[in-house]
Amino acid sequence: MSAEQLFDQLSSDVVQGFLRDGREEDLSLDFKLLTQPAFTSREDRKNFARALSGFANSDGGVILWGCNARKGDDDIDRLQSIPGVADPAYAITRLNSLTGEAVRPIVDGVRHRCIEVKDVSVIATLVPRSEVAPHMAKCGENQYFKRAGDAFYALEHFDIADMFGRRPQPRLRPIFTVRPSGGSGKEAHGVVVVAIENIGRGIATAPALHLRVDPPFRVDEHGLTGNLQDGLPRLPRAQGASDVVFAGSTSTVVHAGTDLQVCSVKMWVTFLADDGVRDLHDLRFTYLITCAEGARVEGEFRLTASELAAVTLTEPRLSFVQAVLRERAR
Repeated sequence: MSAEQLFDQLSSDVVQGFLRDGREEDLSLDFKLLTQPAFTSREDRKNFARALSGFANSDGGVILWGCNARKGDDDIDRLQSIPGVADPAYAITRLNSLTGEAVRPIVDGVRHRCIEVKDVSVIATLVPRSEVAPHMAKCGENQYFKRAGDAFYALEHFDIADMFGRRPQPRLRPIFTVRPSGGSGKEAHGVVVVAIENIGRGIATAPALHLRVDPPFRVDEHGLTGNLQDGLPRLPRAQGASDVVFAGSTSTVVHAGTDLQVCSVKMWVTFLADDGVRDLHDLRFTYLITCAEGARVEGEFRLTASELAAVTLTEPRLSFVQAVLRERAR
């Protein structure tokens, strides 16, 4: 799980679960106490500067303020209690100010939010992996840090030299464009066009898309425009395999700030002679996007039967199918 995913999934139940399970600190999660919401304590400011530098110079991470982690009998830092943060609104205001002061250069994309946990408040801070590392911790530290295991360590000279030579990296994400595509007298068709977008600062070389579409729907065999051509070459499949893989060579790139349409997933609603409908299923497929530079993103796309009907159908059939869906939901 990425730092961004962890940050977005945090809730009162999740944090209470950390306490119940004795959650360990790890590469992407750090627990910190907060002495004063104004961050007047030198130790609090140093902790923040180290975490900003260390997580940004590594793979990113999340700080949970107001959480007490201590080593147990197994010598592992685990969450022991949640004393919380006094005046969390003011603490977030101070964190926003310190975000621009605690490291050089400033880390882009840092976010803070409050989470209510029973009768106390904790603050979650997201520090994303930086594309312009290394970042020096300030607030009296004046050192570069990295995250290793469950702690922050000062970088060695060779680490810093390597980071200064680090090339900008790509960051990939999918784009899904859902639209109707006509049909015959008995079928209404739609497609989901799947594209790869590069939101990073580096070039993505040899992009690849791996799709697994749940029946009865499938990747459109006619290609993006009906001429058997897709945005990337389709790799041969083993007999009986349900997965479809598209992959480019090293001469295929997705430049920073651009996207590449790869393929379309075909969907439809079929009508029977008596004005009934069939093939009214949820559309679901999983995806994995990679490139030669190591960027990777995976997930799931889902379109419910009612959403599919709204895309593929027009009046009066749309009204009829919506009525069928309402009747089924009762």
